[in-house]
Amino acid sequence: MNGDLKSPRREFLKTFTLLTASSTLFGRGWLATVVAQTAPGGGVLRLKLSDYAPLQQAGGSVRIGTSALVGTSNCPRAAGLMPPVLINRGSNNRFYALDTSCSHEGCVVPVYNAALGFSQCPNHGSRYTIDGTCIRGPDFGSPIAPLRSFTARFDGVDALTVELTDPWNFELKSVGVQPGSPSRFTFNFVAFEGLEYEVYYRAALTDAGSVVPFSATPGGPADQTVFVGPPFGTFQTLYVDRVSEAGFYSVAMRIREV
Repeated sequence: MNGDLKSPRREFLKTFTLLTASSTLFGRGWLATVVAQTAPGGGVLRLKLSDYAPLQQAGGSVRIGTSALVGTSNCPRAAGLMPPVLINRGSNNRFYALDTSCSHEGCVVPVYNAALGFSQCPNHGSRYTIDGTCIRGPDFGSPIAPLRSFTARFDGVDALTVELTDPWNFELKSVGVQPGSPSRFTFNFVAFEGLEYEVYYRAALTDAGSVVPFSATPGGPADQTVFVGPPFGTFQTLYVDRVSEAGFYSVAMRIREV
C-alpha cells in the first residue's frame, strides 16, 4: 500500500460559484455577491427573491453573472463564456429572464430602468423593454431582434427558477447573498472524520484550477491549505478570500492510494 497523497487524484464533493448581482435601488447603485452551489443540471438558475431587494416590486431588475465584465464602458463584455442574465419583474408577478447580449454587437446591456421604460445599450443606444423587445435600434435606427429570453418560473412565494440554454450546462442554486462586494465569503460542506480537504479556484469550470488558502474562523488569516475533518464528521464552514470578482470554487477531498 502507498500512503502518499496523490494530488492529481481528487473527488470533488461541492462546487460553489461567486456571482455578481447589480441593479439600482432608490436611485442608487446596488451591488451584491451571490454564493451559489453548482451541480449538473442542464442549465438552471435558482434564486430566492427575498435575497434581491430590487426584485421585491414590479419594475425591479437585477443583472446576474458568473464573470467579471471586461472591454470598455461603451461595450462591456463578459470575461467568461457566459453573459450575465437580466431578471426583470413585471406586473402580476410576471418575471422575464433575458440574455444581456445586445442583438447588435453583443455588448452587455444594463438593468431595466422602470422610470424610462427600457434598458439602453451603452454602445449604440439600442433600447429594450422589460420583456426584451427592441423598441429602438442602433444609432436611433429601426428596431432589431429582441434580447434572447429564457423560461422563468415563479412559485408564487419566493422561488424563481430560470431555465437556461447553452453554454449554461449546470445548475446554480443561490445559497447566500452578501450586500456590497465583500473580499471574504463563506461556504458550508460536510467534512468526514480524518479526511483532508482543499479549496480550489477556477475562472471557468473547464479550467484545471489552483489551490487557494482559507481560514477556519471568520476573522482569522487565510493561511490554511488543508482542512482535516473533525471526529464524527459534521458540517463545516470555511472562509475564503475571493480570488476575483466571480469564479468557481470547489471543496476537494484528498485521497490516498491503497
